[in-house]
Amino acid sequence: MDKAGNVSEGHFIVFDRSTKKPWSKKIFHRQGEYQGTKIMIWEM
Repeated sequence: MDKAGNVSEGHFIVFDRSTKKPWSKKIFHRQGEYQGTKIMIWEM
């Protein structure tokens, strides 16, 4: 986001490669904030 310039929001994607955690616990989406900019956080 820092290199993209003036953006209104960003997305952060986390790939959980753990084999011990079921998919129902791995997949989620939430909204947060990074240095005053809205960011969508995804885990799968």
